[in-house]
Amino acid sequence: MQTYKIDSIVKGTLLKENKSIHYYIPRAYLALEFLRSINFDSAYFIKKVVLTATDNKIAIPDDFVGLVRLGVKNGQRLERLGEDRSLIDNDETYNPDEQEVSGIVYWYPSVNKYGESFGSHFGYSAVSQRSYKVMLEENKILINNTVTAEDDEFYLEYHSDGMSTGTPYLESTNDVYIHPYAVDALIAYIKWKLSENGNRFTARELERKYYNQLRLYRARLSNLTDLDIKRSLRRYYFGSPKN
Repeated sequence: MQTYKIDSIVKGTLLKENKSIHYYIPRAYLALEFLRSINFDSAYFIKKVVLTATDNKIAIPDDFVGLVRLGVKNGQRLERLGEDRSLIDNDETYNPDEQEVSGIVYWYPSVNKYGESFGSHFGYSAVSQRSYKVMLEENKILINNTVTAEDDEFYLEYHSDGMSTGTPYLESTNDVYIHPYAVDALIAYIKWKLSENGNRFTARELERKYYNQLRLYRARLSNLTDLDIKRSLRRYYFGSPKN
């Protein structure tokens, strides 16, 4: 994947503005500030790790900022776990004989003269217990013991602050990289922030240009196609028996 060094972009802006290297540090700081900001809600890559549970818990990575999704592998697919904030920290193992089924079923015998059911089952609800709870105070994620009874490896996708050096596939370098789609937004951000102590009308115009470039970056980053829309619509059209 093609990426650009932030160092090269900042030096390029100095060259374009005919400024010396002495103006480098403020622009480099603003560039890193921009990268950190967009990485929370417009990240061009999400970090992925496979973690092992111990006593129903998995350790949160050091650069963890926010959870994207958590689940267990099922072939080539990911079976996602849902968040359950009511989970209690304990080391109990799952025993299906001790689990209680909650909920009440109201059934009305709605059938026709041929014995075909019209449905009419009301009042029952069941939420999957395949869930987790983030415990930031312990830097761990608590997994429901119904899940750990079957799986011990968990697939975690999470946000970082984007400040790590290198790229997702080459982290041995000392440079910070950015996606080519975000370069225009990065330059617009630097210009806007540097103008805030000057003419307020100029700063307002540069702010408007920055947010326009940010929208373009997010649009470019989106991989939604007409085929995705068609597949989404067609996924819910299927044959089923009539009740």
